[in-house]
Amino acid sequence: MVRLGHGITRPAVDTPASTRRVDAVSVHSGVGAPLRPGEVVHLAGPRRLTRRLLRWFLAQLVIRPRPHRPEIHLLAEPSQWPRVLLDDHGVGLTPGEQADVADLPTVGGPAVLLVDVPVPTELIDAALLDGWCVVHVDEPPGPYPAGEVPGWEIDLTTRNLRRVAGAAPASAADEPSDRSTDDADPTLTAGAHDLVADGVSRQTLDQLLRLALPRGGPIEGTGQVPERLEMPLPADLMSRSASTSLTSVLGRSATGEEHLDLVEDGPHILLAGTSGSGKSELLKALLLGWAARYSPTELSLVLFDFKGGATFQHLTELEHSLALITDLSQAQAERTLEGIRSELVRRERLFLDAGAGDYPEYRRLRPDDPLARILVVIDEFRIFSHELPETMDELMRLATLGRSLGLHLVLSTQRPQGVVTADIRANIGSIVTLRLRSEDESRDLVGTVEAGRIPRNLPGRGILRRPGDEPVVFQTGLLSTAEAPVALRPADHRPLSRTVSATGASALDVVAALGRAVDAGGLTRRHTPLLPSLPETIDADAARGGVRGRLPWGDWTFRPSRIRSRCCGPPGRTAVWASSAKAAPVGGRPWRPWPRSCCGHRRRPTPRRGRSTSSTATARCRPSPRTPAWRAC
Repeated sequence: MVRLGHGITRPAVDTPASTRRVDAVSVHSGVGAPLRPGEVVHLAGPRRLTRRLLRWFLAQLVIRPRPHRPEIHLLAEPSQWPRVLLDDHGVGLTPGEQADVADLPTVGGPAVLLVDVPVPTELIDAALLDGWCVVHVDEPPGPYPAGEVPGWEIDLTTRNLRRVAGAAPASAADEPSDRSTDDADPTLTAGAHDLVADGVSRQTLDQLLRLALPRGGPIEGTGQVPERLEMPLPADLMSRSASTSLTSVLGRSATGEEHLDLVEDGPHILLAGTSGSGKSELLKALLLGWAARYSPTELSLVLFDFKGGATFQHLTELEHSLALITDLSQAQAERTLEGIRSELVRRERLFLDAGAGDYPEYRRLRPDDPLARILVVIDEFRIFSHELPETMDELMRLATLGRSLGLHLVLSTQRPQGVVTADIRANIGSIVTLRLRSEDESRDLVGTVEAGRIPRNLPGRGILRRPGDEPVVFQTGLLSTAEAPVALRPADHRPLSRTVSATGASALDVVAALGRAVDAGGLTRRHTPLLPSLPETIDADAARGGVRGRLPWGDWTFRPSRIRSRCCGPPGRTAVWASSAKAAPVGGRPWRPWPRSCCGHRRRPTPRRGRSTSSTATARCRPSPRTPAWRAC
């Protein structure tokens, strides 16, 4: 039995034979319908309403405990349904254009087939013969004439529900007739009118399926959070679409696996944890989990590592990685943020040309032109904000516009107090905390003191708080490759090491496995929104390459968003040749940029800045007439 909504219906009332017959009455109540083998439930009406009701059917079936749940299979367009979560629940999904009788599994008990796309009548006939109950979104002319197959007809336009007995339908709106006491099935004349159907959106269905994951099946150690956890890579690497979700496994709680979806739980995430809590390992596990599920055409990574690059140095080998920016180059950080801003402007134009209001709609309107989601990860956000305070406004602008344009932020810090402002929190969705220094910090972030009480010998233990949900305690899951050996330990074994990554495959092993998958599938990025880094030094003879007419600073570049012509050349560059690299063309003396004035222009150079050396090098190379020139101050 599934609930349809509420409406006016006629209840079946049994009275003893000696009691005076009671006239039939109508009541306003909840309305449901049984899903019986060999029957068809027709959903007719506007496409938006019928799909919402079909999602509601699916949610009610999935949340039932496994022993009491029927077999569920869905014939639909994969992009319209959360395929990742359906796989986790064991719900089969077959694209409508590929549907075939052989795709339906053999059932030995209750089974429900949900059909969201037009399919051949022969397929539904075969499913009915095999004992499936078919719930079909009826699109005119429909696969069956009314009354030919027993079941239910739900018309969301006229707001009527009626039972079909096989030969002719009986409408609840008709005047009731006398009923004999030996009616075999009172539902033959059941129905409802003025029906207000229930329904759920795609986002609500995703949330319901995620909440139902712990009930999906038995898990070892249910009821307890493991002290350490290793999780294998997904069997189908980089096969999922990021159009409506961006999911990675966070770890395991007392009720089962915990997933983190940047679309539903975000759009932006804050990760907090003191030194030694396993914060860096959790970051790497999340990033590798996203890279394992989504190809480089679906996801791009921009990594800010303000601990010198130690955390993300191995992840730069991923095809998903666009750039690794460290605290050793502040100019590169500014340049990268401006490149991201330029990419968002480009996406705004793409969405406008396509008539799309946001990222999922653009992917639906342009299915052959995948546009990767951009994930910007900043480790040690406190250091980032202190060393680059002038970029905070730009970062907040990216966070504000990012949700609709497919950009997400993951901000990681040891102590959020004083650096995570109210403006930042307004854009944060979920908060993940590992061990914190005090209970006050824990209460401020996740509404509970538990994060301040996590013992030091449990690295990777954390608390997840989604918007509007209660905090959940979890243990970080570390990814391992299929080649990693299985380690057996006693159930009461406590690890001596405090490092989270002491066991299992290292990040290098996982990155190597993902690299092999990229090479095997020929998966490469279709668009790179960021320009390559400028070199630290430039040799004049090597740069000239023996060709006259080329400046020795052959790879100077301008701001990616726009070119501004000022008296000192492009903003952030030097006069005349606009390069931020250092050159040692003559005498081995480095060239240093001219000091910047308060207005952003370069001041007149001071002695020992390499002006004469660089000018001599420029004179040795005859510029081409087409070479851009900037007037010096």
